[in-house]
Amino acid sequence: MICTLARKDPMHRRMLGLVIAAALSLLTVVAVPQAPSAVAAETATLDLTIRYDELPNRLVHDGYELALFYGGDRHLTEVGGDGRVVVGGIPAGPLEVTIVNGAEEWPVFDRSSGSWTFGLAAGETRVLHETVAYPSDPMRPDWERAAGTDRFATAVALSRYLYPATAPAVVLANGLDFPDALSAAPLAARLEGPLLLTARDRLPSPVAAEIKRLKPTRIVIVGGTGVVGESVADDLRSRGYAIKRIAGNDRYATSAAIARTLAGCTTAYIATGRDFPDALTFGAIAASLEDPVILVDGSKAQLGAAAVGAISTTGCMQAEVAGGPTVVSAGIFKDLDARLGLVVRFAGRDRYETAALANDHQYIAPRHSFIASGRNFPDALAAAAIAGRISAPLVLSNGARVTGQLGEFLTATDPALVTLVGGEEVVPNALGHPSSWDGYPG
Repeated sequence: MICTLARKDPMHRRMLGLVIAAALSLLTVVAVPQAPSAVAAETATLDLTIRYDELPNRLVHDGYELALFYGGDRHLTEVGGDGRVVVGGIPAGPLEVTIVNGAEEWPVFDRSSGSWTFGLAAGETRVLHETVAYPSDPMRPDWERAAGTDRFATAVALSRYLYPATAPAVVLANGLDFPDALSAAPLAARLEGPLLLTARDRLPSPVAAEIKRLKPTRIVIVGGTGVVGESVADDLRSRGYAIKRIAGNDRYATSAAIARTLAGCTTAYIATGRDFPDALTFGAIAASLEDPVILVDGSKAQLGAAAVGAISTTGCMQAEVAGGPTVVSAGIFKDLDARLGLVVRFAGRDRYETAALANDHQYIAPRHSFIASGRNFPDALAAAAIAGRISAPLVLSNGARVTGQLGEFLTATDPALVTLVGGEEVVPNALGHPSSWDGYPG
């Protein structure tokens, strides 16, 4: 099925309104009265819900209309603000449907280049769920914010952003330190649930409330009891949740253990476990493909037994490495090259340039981007799982700007929608406008 967006200016809207009014008037004149039961027996109903491609859980805004072609005539019906439209009294037989965006500028008749057709049976109610592209303005993309009062509440806000009802699983990681959570985004994406954060020995009340709302059938804790204590696991068990823990004897073994749960690996994303920025960018990319982020001690001359075992077990065919030789050593790169068919290194002058190279390699024309601080890790940890789940890049800001090549990447991709992650003191409102991205011509 093809859904087509079309636009029209105010003059066309007025002309179109006159045409529709005349058509409806004509239909009223020529209609042949029938008994209600006879009409119901000979007609059908269309029940259509429309969402955005970029936001699978977001219903469309006001301004959309449904163009129905049947009986040689075109009939327009406004879509409600809840993204749903129900049209009854459609004659049984072939129906051609086009979704048009009446809030945009270009004429509907000039921009309606596609539609879909199907047959309706008498008395049938056809229920459809379709998506359309998020409306785009290259000079001023829409922006929004996902934030809470602290790192735990921000992760909850991100969870609600993508999972408005329930989720089959929740991944839980320590939000006060980064290592174990760096590899968790692909796992959360695979399990179709959020990555939530906790303190070591206490489950924050907003997180407990969010888990209750999501009603997961299982909760996966990443990291050993020294990272997420057994008191947290016991608390969750007492609430009736099934708990699984994935852990190793250090951050590298935990990363490898998470990787082993992601069978069918294509690319192993290799990042240092000594710092967080490179793994944050890789986390969103890897999550979009459900491939593992494998942490290594970048100062060592070889991969290490945990990484070697994870790559072998998961069957990864290639690897991408974040950071230059001072971050992930030449010896590790050589070890990878000897084991795999293709190894690529993304090495910029700083974390932002490395992120730009990795994102530019992965994404061609993403229409939705997430911006989180590159100076700290908590907000970006949870954002990587959400961005990856909907194949959106995670862009790291340097204070009040997206700098250098990373800003140029964001400008070049021309997103229709930007989601700022975290509070305004961390990610200012100005970052929602391209004038805060390097490379913006205006």
